[in-house]
Amino acid sequence: MFLPSSSLYLIAYTNVMIFFKELYMNLMIVDDHAGMRNLVRQMVVSKFEHVIECSSGEECLQQFQKSPTEWVFMDIQMEGLDGISTTRELKRLFPDTNIVIVTRFDDPDLRFATREAGASGYVLK
Repeated sequence: MFLPSSSLYLIAYTNVMIFFKELYMNLMIVDDHAGMRNLVRQMVVSKFEHVIECSSGEECLQQFQKSPTEWVFMDIQMEGLDGISTTRELKRLFPDTNIVIVTRFDDPDLRFATREAGASGYVLK
């Protein structure tokens, strides 16, 4: 399937594509690569009221205590606490948070693991 490089492609677990549309909510981007955080920010900044960036799972958990958001875009592969573990802990502490995994791994086992951890969706970079 061809996907434009300037678009995020979101696969929700309900097999329905979700496109963010003028949400004006808060978003946290969690990725250990500053360039990827910046790219995601540029793509969604007009759709969210506030965008917070974190470079690790640990930073995400600390920052979320101070500034909770309705949405989190979470990378899977990070140093220290990985995205699946961070998702699991975030959902335990804040069950109403919507977490979307943003990853380069198109792997059914990872999709299942993130869903079991509490993620709402899975986006391929």
